Amino acid sequence: MGGHAELSPSDHRWPECHLAIQLDREQPKPDTAGPAAERGTMLHGVAEETLSVIVLDGWDDPEQCSDFIEGGLTELDEVDAEVVRVYLHKCLNSLVAFNPALGRVGVEGEARIWYDGMELETGTIDFWLFSEGDLIVRDLKCGTIPVYAENNTQLVAYAWAKVLDLEAKGTTIERISLEIHQSSMANGGFTYWPLTRDALEIEAAKLQVAADAINSGSRKASPSNKTCRWCPHALCGAKTEALKIKLLARQDPEEMLAPSTVSQLYAKKAEIEAWIKAIGKEIRDNLDSYPDWKLVAGKNSRDWIDEGQAEEAIELYGVEAIVTTTKILSPAKAEKQIGKGRLDEFIVSTPGAPALVLATDKRPNINLKVKELLTNG
Repeated sequence: MGGHAELSPSDHRWPECHLAIQLDREQPKPDTAGPAAERGTMLHGVAEETLSVIVLDGWDDPEQCSDFIEGGLTELDEVDAEVVRVYLHKCLNSLVAFNPALGRVGVEGEARIWYDGMELETGTIDFWLFSEGDLIVRDLKCGTIPVYAENNTQLVAYAWAKVLDLEAKGTTIERISLEIHQSSMANGGFTYWPLTRDALEIEAAKLQVAADAINSGSRKASPSNKTCRWCPHALCGAKTEALKIKLLARQDPEEMLAPSTVSQLYAKKAEIEAWIKAIGKEIRDNLDSYPDWKLVAGKNSRDWIDEGQAEEAIELYGVEAIVTTTKILSPAKAEKQIGKGRLDEFIVSTPGAPALVLATDKRPNINLKVKELLTNG
């Protein structure tokens, strides 16, 4: 980005939780970007370099483009190479299908942050193209936590910026496809959200309303798994109240929790665990403020000082010191090297342990008695 935008398009907190941004302003936290962010930046760079050449030189020969893509992946390990490969081929397919005119396609293009009134702030669109009324805005994600196109703040902000830019040049836009490509997810991790131009304008207006409210001092709190997941202010009172932590304290000690209460609490399992983890980090980082707690040494791990000398000593007691266990590659590891589908006749799939999920989950429910028969034979 051309500078750090306070109401960043990639920050999914602020359209719903205004309090998070006010706390950012009042209690700034250090940037915690780590190796995962560095990897994402590196993979974006590789993809940008390769795709930019294809866009400049043309995509008339997809086979030649495919060879060029492979040539740009030689410095990556197989996992990272596959992430970039699948993304680039998706973009190549779009170029071939839509065949946009010169100047109607972009790689790592700038998008003005239009809703915050800061003319110099920009974001970066990984890939976009326009052809015959259709605008595609695509974002590459390299992490393992699922990101979806629908209701994606970043895509809405970037797409509307591109609409404003193209319309200022006399272009008529009718349909927009907001797209996320995340190769680490199942089925290539491709999701999209089709919108008409008017529907996108409505979504953009929601961002403008939220930005105006925040800049006018709004402290509306909207704690949820989405808004709190990466928020550095995870111990705010709004989050605590949302998790209903006080609920148990008000419970009659002689009464069992009502089924509705149990269901409500278990539905928040992931949020509660994340909240407890945040509490632990707060205490560890600020021990002077928490005199009831202290840090102690963890359990020792033991290893040989010199394995050769240890081997000789062990065998003096009549015990074989070196035991080698040979195990065949797992189906997953074998398929990673050979390719899926080629070993299916040698693979058996054993049902895993039942998972407890909300009734709204799309997966079919199972009969526990049938499950027991399958497990116990």
